[in-house]
Order: sequence, then structure tokens, then C-alpha cells
Amino acid sequence: MKPRTKLFLIALGVVVIAVLLAVIVLVTRFQPEPEPSPAPQDFRLLTENISEDEVRITGYEGQPTDGTLTIPEKIAEDGAEKTVAAIADGAFEGRIDEASGISRVVIPASVLQIGENAFSNNDGLAEVAFAEDSHLTYIGASAFENSSKLTAFAFPEQLREIGNFAFSGCESWSGSVALPASLTDFGFGVFEGCGISAFLAAQGSTAFRSTDGVLYDSTQTNLIAYPAQRDAAVFSVPAGVATIEARAFEGCSALECVELGEVTSIGDRAFADCDNLASVSSEHAEYVGRDAFAGTGWLELAGEKVVLGKTLYAYRGTDAHLDLSGLYSVSPYAAYGNQSLQSVTVDNAMRTIDNCAFLDCEQLAAVWLNNLNNIVYIGTDTWGGTAEDLTIYVPQRIQSAYEENALWKPYLDNIALHVTAVEFIFNGGSLDGETSFRGEVAYGGYLSLPEPKLAGYHLLGWYASEDLSGEPWPEGMLWTGFQSSVRLYAKWEKLS
Repeated sequence: MKPRTKLFLIALGVVVIAVLLAVIVLVTRFQPEPEPSPAPQDFRLLTENISEDEVRITGYEGQPTDGTLTIPEKIAEDGAEKTVAAIADGAFEGRIDEASGISRVVIPASVLQIGENAFSNNDGLAEVAFAEDSHLTYIGASAFENSSKLTAFAFPEQLREIGNFAFSGCESWSGSVALPASLTDFGFGVFEGCGISAFLAAQGSTAFRSTDGVLYDSTQTNLIAYPAQRDAAVFSVPAGVATIEARAFEGCSALECVELGEVTSIGDRAFADCDNLASVSSEHAEYVGRDAFAGTGWLELAGEKVVLGKTLYAYRGTDAHLDLSGLYSVSPYAAYGNQSLQSVTVDNAMRTIDNCAFLDCEQLAAVWLNNLNNIVYIGTDTWGGTAEDLTIYVPQRIQSAYEENALWKPYLDNIALHVTAVEFIFNGGSLDGETSFRGEVAYGGYLSLPEPKLAGYHLLGWYASEDLSGEPWPEGMLWTGFQSSVRLYAKWEKLS
């Protein structure tokens, strides 16, 4: 390369570098300054007035400095100090997570109520502490639900009510639960999904008692809650217990066999998700709630027509007709969506057919409610989604009771009587110049018997058989037949 060319290339490189440096300087000079990080917001509890002297906590702003959310007994509001008497529904719902930096909550003696969902869905909450002289009386439904890191705490001694699902999904809560003597109300599903091994009712409790870690009402007629982590495979319900409350055994994986003894009523989801439950025995069950045995091995193996005691719990068969004679009740959703059923019959034993029992049984066109003494009570949408021409046959003697009952109002156009045509054969006699008479009688009604005349003879009665054998049909007898037509024959005795 010639010296002159080499010098030219060096000079050109210097110029390019200089231009690039100038561009960088200009870009840097005119680039906007970054905004400063916002200063930490001061922690502040939000409130609303309950009265002139009291407030409830509705939430918070900012962030505590030490990981503890401490609720004071008094708080400045409108220029005056007011007592913190309650924590509102949903006040801290979903607000206490790792990002919040809060893991502990301290609740003062002045708080009387913790509202529904007040601390629910808080996966950062690990500890709740109450003042030693706490006056807390109420923990609302789902108050701490799904706060998965929350560990057990002692309940205040004045606590009276724990709402449904209050600690459901608190997976870290384990061991035994001691209930204070003051407690009068204990909801369902309170500790669902927790690791509870025993419930311990306090001595002196007027509402509850516990036996072998199982919680009952004070008279031991209602079984309220069975500890999910109890490791017994077999449980026999004690004599005298009549009711198993909703969700009482839900999720008890160790349970394989349950003997229900004298139990007559089983609440919704009472044994749901007891996945190893394979044997259930009952002679007296008169009511079984919705999904009471959902997710159990017993239900999977129970066949097409699942009857427990005196209750039809489920029907999964393919028969066109379902005879429920002798049963007292039909569980919610028992035959839901069955596309084979065309008719259903019940007798004097039936008392209740529950919500949606035959919902969306599209082929169901005839229901025979043959309880002669009382109306059969129904729930919401018991017959919803059935055949457009559904006919519900009721006894004549209580037809008006059905038509006047509020539960039956949606089905007034479906209610009908089954009528039997009756032909009376006078066998030589006559009435108003006629040798026979045609009448009718409805199921559950009374048949009036005509009185024809035959010279020289006395009418002995009316017989169902043409050869006049058997017993005569008595006057005023309740008609319980379902024939479309019948004949009755007059029997005469010659006068002496």
C-alpha cells in the first residue's frame, strides 16, 4: 500500500470515531433522567364507622416494617379515638402474601367479630395471635379459608360461633383442636382439608361433647365433625345418634367401613371423598343429602339402584319404570339426567322427593304419588326438564292439599286424577228403568253404590266377579285400584 493511501485511511478512521463519539455524547445528554423510586408508603389501616365510638377495619395501605400486622385497640378517626370492634368481611382477603411481607397478625382484645373471608386466600399468613383478654365472639364463614401456611392457634375463651369453612384449606393446621366452653355454634366444613386428628370439647360446654376425638352436640344425637386424620379404618356410630351433619366425615381417607346404627338423617357431602370407604350399612336412614357419598368406593360398587336404609340415594339404571314402594325419601339429584325412566311409582311410605331428584329425565311422563294419607313434599326442580306431557297422579282425597301447597305451584297443570270407569250390572234388577249403570271413581276417592230394585228380592251387595264369589264391595270403601275399567255385579237374595 502506498504511504499516501495509508495516511488517508488512518485519517478517515479517526473522523469516523470522532463522529460516533459525538453522537453518543448527544444521545446521553438528551436522554430523560430516570424517575426516582417512590418512597415507601406509610402503613395505615382503613376503617369504617360502626357507631359514634366504634369502627371496623376494612383493609390497609402501605406495608408494615417488621412483617407483623398489628391491629390496635384504639384508632384515630375524625379527630377522635375510636375502639376497633370488628374486622369487616373480606378486609384482608388475598392481601397477605409473600409480596406483602406480612406473616403474622395480632388482634386486640377489643375485636368482637372477624367477618366472612376477612383473612381468606392469604398464602403468606402463618400466625394469628390474640390478646390474652380477647373478647372475640364470632369468626365468620371462610374467615381464614385457604390460608395454607396458617398454623394452629388457641381460640379465645369468649368465642361463641365459628362459621362454615372458617379454616377450610388451612393445610398447615394440624393436631387436635380444643374448643372453648363458650362455643355454641360450629359450622360445617370448618376444618375441611386440614390435618385434624381430634376435636376436644371443653369441660363445661353446654353445646358440645367429644368422644374419642369425634365432635357431637351436647346430647350426642348429632355427629358434627369427625377428624380427617383419625387413622381408624372402621367406625360404628354410637347408639342414640340420629343425625350426621353436612361434611362431617369429608375427606377421611383412612375410613373403610362405617356402620350407621340408628342414624336417620345424613347431611350433604357427609362422607364425600372418603376414597377408601367401601362398606356402608344402614337400616334406618330416612334422608340422605346431596353428594353424601360422592367420591367413595362404596358408591362406585353400589349398583344401578342405590338404596340406603329407607332412601333412594341414586338411580343409574335403564328400566323404564321405577317402583319406590316402601321408601321414605329420594335424595337430591338421585336420578338426574336418566334417559330411560318413563314412569315412577311411590306408596304410602314416601314423604319427600328432594331438589332436582328427577331433573332432566326427559322421557319421564307419568308419576304415581300413591300416598293416600299425606302429600309428598318436593324440592326445587324435582320434575324440571321431564317430558312436556308429564302427568302427576295424586289421590282424590288430598288433591286440594297438593293444589294449595306452595312447593307444588309450578306443577299445578301436571296434577291429575286416575279415573276408573265402573259399570254396575243389575242382574235382573232395575233403576229408573235401566238394567245397568255406568259411573266412575278416582284413585283415593270413594265409590257410590247404586241401589236397584228387583221384586221379591233383597240386594245383598256388589261383587267384582261375575260368578258372585268372594266378598262384596263395602259401601264407602276407599278406591285404591288403577284399572281403566271394572264391572261390579249385583247379588240378590229371595225374600222369604
